Amino acid sequence: MKTASAPLLALLNGSNAFQVCDLYTLTLADGTVLRMTSADVSTTWSGNVFATRPLLTRGKCRTVIGVEVDTLDVSVFPQASDTLTGVTWAQAVRQGALDGAWLLVERAYVTTWPTVVGTIIAFYGRVADADVARSEIKLTVKSALELLNIQMPRRLYQSVCTQTLYDAGCGVAKASFTVTGTVSGGAAVNGFTTALAQAAGYFEQGVLTFTSGANAGLKRTVKTFAGGAFTFALPWPVIPTVGDAFSVFAGCDKRVTTCGAKFGNLANNRSYPEIPVPETLLK
Repeated sequence: MKTASAPLLALLNGSNAFQVCDLYTLTLADGTVLRMTSADVSTTWSGNVFATRPLLTRGKCRTVIGVEVDTLDVSVFPQASDTLTGVTWAQAVRQGALDGAWLLVERAYVTTWPTVVGTIIAFYGRVADADVARSEIKLTVKSALELLNIQMPRRLYQSVCTQTLYDAGCGVAKASFTVTGTVSGGAAVNGFTTALAQAAGYFEQGVLTFTSGANAGLKRTVKTFAGGAFTFALPWPVIPTVGDAFSVFAGCDKRVTTCGAKFGNLANNRSYPEIPVPETLLK
């Protein structure tokens, strides 16, 4: 059920001389709050100012009975001067700035700009996907009912470990398996060489983050590592140059032998290697 304040109810019941706009409140995972409006002037509501930049547009909202997860498509059109977490919107989204972010969309009713008489909540949900194009960032926002889409039972019996590397269940300290280095040569958009001497495969499925150079702040999952050479699952937007600094942490293939030999963490391992794959025919 949607609710409205007394001033808004009085306006809707007694007059049709009003204008409407959308108010967007974007709350990042770290608590940072951004407020934007679809109006062409800054709008004030509940003591907060909603800016006109960047421009946001959205698809239609709908209301259904039941527990169906609703989805809203939102497009962001940032200018080069619009920033998010200190960098351009495109770079911030590629770095995962919107991971775990929540978006509140309110329909605002105005008689005298820029003061809002009242609002009705049109949509509230979590950013599920973000696609960066040349001039547009397309967001897929899913309602909070998506949180009910969880696997039960939470942990399944399977041949590989069900823990997430470095989380509380795993217990391994990421700092203990993170090293720093620099690009030494052979640079391309999908890989480069370094002076790191860890064993082949040590960093595979780990994540490398540049700390200097044109790709500073960007991260990629390591596809292969051997003889000091990295390749990555996704290309870098700019070819790294010799001397660019980075940090990288070890990855895990979820096998019990890796857990013991590489991380010394068998006490927290949740793999069951004796379980056959579903295609195995038992006689």
